Amino acid sequence: MSDGVSVAATAFRSAYGVGDTPEQAVEAALARLETRAGGQGVGFAYVNEAMWPLYGRLISLLRQGSGVPRWIGTVGGGIMTGGREFYDRPAIALMVADLPDSAVQQIEPEGPPPRGAGLGVVHGDPRSPELADGLMALAGAESYLVGGLAGGSDHLATFGERLYDAPRGHGLSGVLLDQALPVAVGLSQGCSPVGPVRRITRAERNVIATLDDRPALEVLKEDVGELLARDLRRAAGYIHVAFPLQNSDRSDYLVRNLVGIDPDRGLVAVGEAVEPGQAMMFVRRDPTSARQDLERMLSETLSRAGEAPKAALYFSCVARGRHLFGETGLEAGLVQAALAQANGGAEVPMVGFFGNGEICHDRLYGYTGVLTLFL
Repeated sequence: MSDGVSVAATAFRSAYGVGDTPEQAVEAALARLETRAGGQGVGFAYVNEAMWPLYGRLISLLRQGSGVPRWIGTVGGGIMTGGREFYDRPAIALMVADLPDSAVQQIEPEGPPPRGAGLGVVHGDPRSPELADGLMALAGAESYLVGGLAGGSDHLATFGERLYDAPRGHGLSGVLLDQALPVAVGLSQGCSPVGPVRRITRAERNVIATLDDRPALEVLKEDVGELLARDLRRAAGYIHVAFPLQNSDRSDYLVRNLVGIDPDRGLVAVGEAVEPGQAMMFVRRDPTSARQDLERMLSETLSRAGEAPKAALYFSCVARGRHLFGETGLEAGLVQAALAQANGGAEVPMVGFFGNGEICHDRLYGYTGVLTLFL
C-alpha cells in the first residue's frame, strides 16, 4: 500500500475538548490540536451523547478546523482521553495519525471490503443484522480488526466519509491501515470463571436444558455457590455465561448475559443461540477481577511490544468505566499510567470510548477492554 519506512515513522497527536455546549467542546479540542500543513493523515474522533446536536456538522467542522481530510469515529456511552473519562458534559476526544494517504483505505458500510493486509480500526452499528458477517469479511485472512460498537443509549451513529445514523450494509465504518505500521493489541476480560468448563448436552435456541447431562439450573447453583444460589435474583448483572473460543492462543472467551431461569423445569436462558456439544462456563463480573485482568493485560501487551508506545486506542464496554469501578477516570487512568511508565513517565496520546460491544480480530466481545498500541 505504501512505503514502509514512512509508515513506521508515523507521528501522532491528540487533544480533547469539554464545554457547556457541543460547539464549545469542538472549539476547545481544535484549539489544543497541533495543526500541520500537508492535508493528509487520518483522525480518530470520539464523542459522548451530549454532543448529538452537532453531529450533522461534526465531520465538516473537524476537516475545516484541523486540515485533516479523513476522520472516523463514533458516539460512546462515555469517552476517554489520556487518563480522563467524560460521560455527561459535552466532550470530544481527537487523535491524528500523520500517515500518507497511500497507507489508509476507507471502510464504509455500503462498500466492498478493502483489499490488503493491515490493522482495521472499525466502529459498528449494534442494530445491523449483518454485523457478524461484516466482521468476518473485513478480517479475512490478512487483516486484524480492533474497535467497538456505538455506545449511546438513545443516539447511535458512526462516521467516516459521512455520518451513519441508521443501519446500512454490514454496519461497519473505519479505516484499514498499512501493515507496515507496527502495532500491538491486548484484550482484557471483565469477568472471571466461577466454575469449571461445562458441556451443553441439551438445548433449544438460547435455552439450556442440561449441562453435563444434569439440569442446567442445578449446575448453575452449584457453580455460583451457596450464597447466590439461595437468591438467584442477586446474580442478575453479576453472573454471566462465557463461551471459550476454539483455536485461540489465549484463554479467551465470549461473555453473554444470563437472561432468565425456569426454576420449575431447571432451565437457563442466555443471550446467545447455543447448541448441544458446545462448551460454556459461568463467570462473575466484579471490579476486583476486572482491574486485576486489566493490569495483567497492560503489563503483557507492553512487554510484548518491546518498545515505548507512540500512541494508543482503547475501546471498553459501556458497562465498565464508572459503572463497574465506581469511580470516573479509574479505568482510563490505569491505562494511561501504564503507557506513561513505558514511555519514561511522559503521557502517551490515547483516546477511546465506551461502547455496546468491543471488536478484537474477527470477533465481537462484551465486558472487555481492547488496547491497541502504535509503536
